[in-house]
Amino acid sequence: MFISTSGHEWQYAGAEAFQHRPPPKPADTALWLHLGATFGARNYDGTKPQDIPNTGRSFMVTPNLLPAARAAFAGQPTIGNPMTAEKSRAAGEYVNILNAGYTSAAGFWGSNAVFHTPIDGADSTYPALLEQLARSCAAMIKASVG
Repeated sequence: MFISTSGHEWQYAGAEAFQHRPPPKPADTALWLHLGATFGARNYDGTKPQDIPNTGRSFMVTPNLLPAARAAFAGQPTIGNPMTAEKSRAAGEYVNILNAGYTSAAGFWGSNAVFHTPIDGADSTYPALLEQLARSCAAMIKASVG
């Protein structure tokens, strides 16, 4: 299943609404991967885009995913050593996922210099970064659930 929600600016309204529809049960979910705000964003020097990954991104995974996540994202700035899931340290819609009891879940969140401004557009990312992230996510999923 793939879902896309909006409304994180309004207390995560989209994800909250989805989880009340009801979502798949935790026991029926092999892995929940949350690609949150600025997942694939580039870094900025003021408002000048740089071709390096956003340093304001975070990555957290449940303990069962930690070895696969570390291997898949090794060497990537700020996400190469994912945090172990803790509700008190989680942010964004990933909090909802942990609160709902999903025991196999990974989540990204963050912010950058142009986040939610009129200049926040497609150029806030770049192809090489997105390719690296897609390959890393695929490797983590394959290593975790086959």
